[in-house]
Amino acid sequence: MGNLKFQELYIGFKRSISRGTILEFIKKRILAPNDIQYLECGNYIDIIDLKNKRAYVFAHLDFKNLDEYDNHDIINETMEKVHKVLKNNRILGISKNKNTVFVIGKNAIFYVYFDKKLHKHTVSFITNKKVDEDSFVKFLAELAKVGILYKTK
Repeated sequence: MGNLKFQELYIGFKRSISRGTILEFIKKRILAPNDIQYLECGNYIDIIDLKNKRAYVFAHLDFKNLDEYDNHDIINETMEKVHKVLKNNRILGISKNKNTVFVIGKNAIFYVYFDKKLHKHTVSFITNKKVDEDSFVKFLAELAKVGILYKTK
């Protein structure tokens, strides 16, 4: 990805966070160019990989004063907010341990996943202070790692 294209993508990303349209940005600039099928579930996007029995949920949630939360509270609140989506995924045969929830907000990008070694849900912060170019690159890298991102528009 060229530097100019990256800057354009990053500016769109930041703008969509501040406008509250991050899910539209993800659909148009990340999922569509990669031919990723998704379900719109109200305030969430659900990507179901039936072949590998996995699901990826994108949510725009803002945790005010994130420093006041411990990881357990963040996990519980995130999972509670996307409970309906996870329930639908179970109907499709995807266990709750095979869901990864990406959360994007004004001050944080993180994901909640089931850690097999710890046998519990875990939160992994891409950033918990400020969304900047470095955290955006890490977010894109994580999407590439799980097979969602191949190219951007």
